[in-house]
Amino acid sequence: MQRVVVKIGTESLTCGGKYIDPLMIDKLAAETAECAQSGTQLLIVTSGAAAMGRTQLKSHAKLKKTTIAAVGQAGLMGLYDHAFSRYSLPIAQILVDHDTLNNKEIFLAFQDTLQEMCAAGIVPIINENDALTTGTTIAFGNNDALSGKIALSARADGLIILSHVAGLYDADPAKNPRARLIRRVTDVNRELIKLCSKETSAQGTGGMIAKLNTARLTTACGIYTVVARMDEPQILPRLIAGEEIGTVFEPRSHAYQLKNRDRWILSAKISSGFVVVDDGAVSALKKGKSLLAVGIKKSFGTFKPKQIIEVLNTARETIAIGIVNMSEQTLVKCLESADTYNQEVIHTDNMIVL
Repeated sequence: MQRVVVKIGTESLTCGGKYIDPLMIDKLAAETAECAQSGTQLLIVTSGAAAMGRTQLKSHAKLKKTTIAAVGQAGLMGLYDHAFSRYSLPIAQILVDHDTLNNKEIFLAFQDTLQEMCAAGIVPIINENDALTTGTTIAFGNNDALSGKIALSARADGLIILSHVAGLYDADPAKNPRARLIRRVTDVNRELIKLCSKETSAQGTGGMIAKLNTARLTTACGIYTVVARMDEPQILPRLIAGEEIGTVFEPRSHAYQLKNRDRWILSAKISSGFVVVDDGAVSALKKGKSLLAVGIKKSFGTFKPKQIIEVLNTARETIAIGIVNMSEQTLVKCLESADTYNQEVIHTDNMIVL
């Protein structure tokens, strides 16, 4: 893999979930340098700003998270700069929000900046702009979602999500000592998502649900995705070399080549919703037709007009991703009424058939 996005969660960077551990950032810097020497460019999506801010502002515990994260971001970048400079690796801070990706002009400028940094050997250190977005509608909610969108934007070959857990288990390992690590996932389906706790981690806002939702997107677009422990020795060089550690999510479309407009669409807001269509609709979509309500068997999750949803076949495999014309509530009404049965749900121009 020539270009890989690496996401590091808050709990992977902290000591006991409280204080940023400089040794973990030193480890990341050393492994990034080793990967660079072997010809792989790494783009880092980092969490930890709020945790860093809490350490720096012990006497200001009542401050808002936006303020705490803003203070912590500066301190966090100081640690990154110190660690990476030891390996003569220049770094660059990039803070993004949904508007960065929703606006096509800004999105293209963002892509150009990432490309120039990678070409110059600069390591982008990317985080959400928590000082402005926390608690707003333009927030990603967690850096797992952000990392998937960065992987799409940057035309990455792979996404490595480093966590405090070894990967995806068939049960909660904190509650079940017999929980088994799932080594390989060929399709991120609804049953896998059900296995995971819906609770987010104490320090961060991620969890296995968020990681699975990200893997749904990246694997559908041909991006090799892995979830593994940050504290594994030489974890990044070993993964880049092809060693299977943690849970590997296989790309569902190895040869699929996304147009840049498709990357922009997929990097914009994506809902948690999806629809299941019949075989006739699958055939029509492959022929370049729009998706009509008549071809939809069932709707899952919630979504609003102009959001992105997944289109699944009856085997629960993702066959398309597109911008929906209506909310899930309106769609349900269409499915119940013969008068609106032929209403267009996703126009062919706003759909990516995988």
